[in-house]
Amino acid sequence: MTKKKLTEEQERRIYCIKHGHANYVTKCFGYVNCGRCGEQIGDQLGGIFDTRELLVVGHKCETCDSIRKKLSKHDLKILGELEKKEAKLGLE
Repeated sequence: MTKKKLTEEQERRIYCIKHGHANYVTKCFGYVNCGRCGEQIGDQLGGIFDTRELLVVGHKCETCDSIRKKLSKHDLKILGELEKKEAKLGLE
């Protein structure tokens, strides 16, 4: 029996299941998604999900900068990819 190699997306999802979602998120139309695995983790449509303690991808505020300094090298790599994707789409 041969083992199948996991994709990078599968590895990210498994990491979030084991260790919890990332401290950086993406937002779109009021929905908040984990920056690492992409899963929806919150909904701001009703104003009940607080992102004040989270790094929002594309933000350049003081809070996001202080959170960025605490991220691992792996998470910084993922964050960089997300920021490039948003810049390419013009979502900054």
